[in-house]
Amino acid sequence: MEIGKLHVSCIDTDTILDMNITAGINRHAVLKLTCIIDCDNARRFVLLAQTEEPLILTESGTVLFNGFVEKADCKVQKDYALLELTAMSGSVRLNKEKKTMSYQDITQTCEQIISTKTSCMYYPQDKPMGTIALQYMETDWEFIQRIASKNGQCIYPNMTKNPGLTECGINTAAPEKDICVLGESIIKDTEKECVTYLLESDTFLTIGDAVRHRGQKLYLYELSCSMDKAGFHAIYKAAPAENITREPVELYDMAGAALEGKIIAVQGEKVKVHLNVDAVQPLDTAYWFPFSTMQSSSDGSGWYYMPEEGDCVKVCIPGWEETGAFAVSAVSTYTGADGAEDMMSDTNTKYMRNPSGKEMKLTPDSIRADGGGSASLINMNTAGNVSLVAKTKLQLTAEETIQLMAEENIEMQASKIIDIKADTTGELLLNEEGEIRQLGGQVNINSEEE
Repeated sequence: MEIGKLHVSCIDTDTILDMNITAGINRHAVLKLTCIIDCDNARRFVLLAQTEEPLILTESGTVLFNGFVEKADCKVQKDYALLELTAMSGSVRLNKEKKTMSYQDITQTCEQIISTKTSCMYYPQDKPMGTIALQYMETDWEFIQRIASKNGQCIYPNMTKNPGLTECGINTAAPEKDICVLGESIIKDTEKECVTYLLESDTFLTIGDAVRHRGQKLYLYELSCSMDKAGFHAIYKAAPAENITREPVELYDMAGAALEGKIIAVQGEKVKVHLNVDAVQPLDTAYWFPFSTMQSSSDGSGWYYMPEEGDCVKVCIPGWEETGAFAVSAVSTYTGADGAEDMMSDTNTKYMRNPSGKEMKLTPDSIRADGGGSASLINMNTAGNVSLVAKTKLQLTAEETIQLMAEENIEMQASKIIDIKADTTGELLLNEEGEIRQLGGQVNINSEEE
C-alpha cells in the first residue's frame, strides 16, 4: 500500500501526508488525515464538519474507511494550506441524543430491538428477551451496547462498506483472510484465562475479520493503522471467538427510576401501562406489570384495590436491570368540576371512591359510606349517632335474632303502615287510618299468665 494512491472522496488534494485509523469493539472507528490543499479551498473544507459530510477513503480502489467528517482544522501558509481532518464511523450518529423509551414486547429478540436503532448484522444465536427492555437516559449507541451485552455480545460499526451498519457478535462462518505477520506479542489475561495476540502487519484488515495464526482461527477486535511516506503499518488485537465477549452492562442510573404512565388494561394483580415516554403502546404487546398494593399475602388476605383503566401510575425499576419492574401508586390528576365539592380541599378528610360513585369517606368526626348518588347511606360519628338511609328499601335480615335495645326510647315512624309480623303466628299492624290491629291465634291484652 502506498500513501500516494490514497483518495479522499470529499477533498481535492494531491498530497496526503499521513493517515491513521483506530477501531475496536464497542467503540466508534476514527480516521485522522493530514493533507495539503489549495488555500482557496480552505474555508470550504473546514465547513465539511458542520454538515457531517460523507467521506470515503480508498487506496487503489480498496475502501479503507467509510464515514462522516466530524472535525476539520486548517492552517493556511503562504503558498498552501494544511488540512487536519477527523472522520468517524456512522455509529457516531447514534451517540448524539439521550433518550428514554420502553420496549414492552417480551417476544422481541436483541436483534429486533437493535434494528429499531440501526441496520444490524446479528451473528450469534438469538432468543426472545422475555422481559421489558428500557432505554433510560441513554443514547442509541449506549443502549444497543447494553442490549447486546445481555447476550454477552459486543457491537462494532462497519467502517468500510456501510456507514449505517452495526455488527453484533462474531461471524464464525466468515472465511479466513490472508495476513502477513511482521511481528507479534502474546498477552495472557489471568482472570479470564484467555490469550490475546498483538499482530504487526502491512496487510489492511478490519474488525471482525478472521485470520489463521499459529494453527488457530482468530478474529480481529481492535486495530490501529497508520500510513505515511514510509508505508502502511498496522497493529491488530486478535483472539478466538469465544474470548470476544462482554459482561452485561450495568446501568446504575436506572436503579430507582420511576416513569409515569396511564393504565390501559387491568387483570388480577397486574396492569398494562402506556408510559408517557412512548409515543404509542399497542395493547397486545404491552407488558403485564405487577401492581404493588398496600398489603397482600400469599394466602390471599390483605388489601385488594386495583386502579382503573385511564388511571395514572408510576412504573418503578428497583435495580440496574429492567427485570423486577412494577407499577405502583396511582398518580392523581383530579381537578374538581366548577361548582362541585372539592374532594381534596381538606387534608384531614380521607376517602376512597370508584368511577361509579361508590364512596367511603373518613372525616375527623365521622365515617360515611355512600352506595352511589346518596341513594343509600351509612353514617357514624363520634357523638354516638348511627344513621342508615335508603331511598327504596332498608332490610335487616338474620337467621336467628335481630335485637333493638335502648335505655330510653325506641321510635318507629312511617307515613302509611307499620307492620310487625312473626311468621304466620301473629301480627301487629298500624295503618294510616289510625287503627291498631292485633292478629294471632291468641291475643292477650294486659294479662298475666299464672
